[in-house]
Amino acid sequence: MKKWISIGVLLLSLFFCGCGGPNVKFSGKVTFPDGEPLTTGLVCFATSTFMASGELQSNGTYTLGSLSEKDGIPPGKYKVYVHGAVEETDGGRMIDLIDKKFTEISSTPLEYEVSKGASPQFDFVVEYPPTRR
Repeated sequence: MKKWISIGVLLLSLFFCGCGGPNVKFSGKVTFPDGEPLTTGLVCFATSTFMASGELQSNGTYTLGSLSEKDGIPPGKYKVYVHGAVEETDGGRMIDLIDKKFTEISSTPLEYEVSKGASPQFDFVVEYPPTRR
């Protein structure tokens, strides 16, 4: 029991300490190669010990938050992916709006290093799924 409490305290400490330094207000825009915005899903910035996300808006923009919607993120190197970029068809079937490689931390090619001096914006391009290209 003490072991689990210690592990819980350690995880909470890592979560609240973040990656070293005060949070950086952060936002961006997600588009397809043709310039169309991605309008559905959560943009996620993650390390092995921390994750922040921001909901995509109808114009493809997002603002990141960790404990609240727009509190920013700690400096550090992040893998960037999009969760929940799906759409329901008339038949009730869910279809992917983006290539699957952009939907998981293990397969995303996107990375971004957040620092106090870096631009507080990360715009990036995702690809359509192979069936829609």
